[in-house]
Amino acid sequence: MPGYDSRTATAPANYLSKGLQGEFANTYDLIREEETWLGELFMDISVDGRNAVEQGWYDVPLPGNWLRGESPDEGDFSEFTKEYIVYDHKTPWLTWHVDDEQDDRSPKKFTSRVQDSAELLSRYDEYALTELLAGSGSTYLNPLQNYTSITGSSLFNDSHSYGPSGSLDNITTGSGVATVQEIVKDWYAVLNGFRGMTNSQGDPYWGTQKIDSAHFFILCSPAIEQVMDAAWKSTNVVMSGGSLTAETNYLPMRDKSKVVVWNRLSGNDWFVFLANQDHCKPFVRAKRKAAEVREWNEENSDWSRANNKRGLMWWSRLLYGMYSPFCAYKVDN
Repeated sequence: MPGYDSRTATAPANYLSKGLQGEFANTYDLIREEETWLGELFMDISVDGRNAVEQGWYDVPLPGNWLRGESPDEGDFSEFTKEYIVYDHKTPWLTWHVDDEQDDRSPKKFTSRVQDSAELLSRYDEYALTELLAGSGSTYLNPLQNYTSITGSSLFNDSHSYGPSGSLDNITTGSGVATVQEIVKDWYAVLNGFRGMTNSQGDPYWGTQKIDSAHFFILCSPAIEQVMDAAWKSTNVVMSGGSLTAETNYLPMRDKSKVVVWNRLSGNDWFVFLANQDHCKPFVRAKRKAAEVREWNEENSDWSRANNKRGLMWWSRLLYGMYSPFCAYKVDN
């Protein structure tokens, strides 16, 4: 996604403003480079206005018998659409008195305030993700957006309906988080859940080979870090009915998945996402406008002239929404 676009900044009218804009740009781009793991969860789409419409096709009807003399069946090549809304996001307005700048007494904390503002705006994907996982928008997301997936249901649901004959259940009641055995049991429930998903024609959405060779991205809170870490690193565990060794259980789990402990999550729920699936992502995002500065000074503002003050703020125009439940699973504890 695009980073900070310095070409959109208003020409600075003073040295303090110019320096602060430089601090913002440097911090913004640096933080964006650190947030690469979010690419596993978001599909980047293009948008050229206040709204974006994503169009997709349901699966091709299954082949069937063609008896001699029969007319060809046209088939049902239906489609679906999803509409998303662009929303504006801004930093708090930072102001200072002209005399302080002229006397070289501008607050030394200005630089850190600007750096903090740049970090918060550049991490907006993270803030959006907290509400996307919860399935609603309030603080960070557009409250007018319809937060449903391409099936018309919330992203995590036990009775998705997809097209003419498709269905899936991508939420399971967890066994708990007290023991490694409970985590292992739920892990295999998730794998079986992915295998049970069907496309719009009622055929398996993910073939057996795709699931067996897939890589998974797992998101959990610090509250269950210890047991999740043990589950993915243990070399032997006794389950009811016998012992599962590293060769038969844990090494495949480690080879096929990456666990990310995310400090913006809380509680005992954990999420599993199919990774490296460019055509199938649980969420979408778009940047209608990169971070742009707005500057108030004596040349462009009655407020500045009346109060002998100057100010800066930054804003972006962003879009977030739900997309496909086929690559996402929730263990609900």
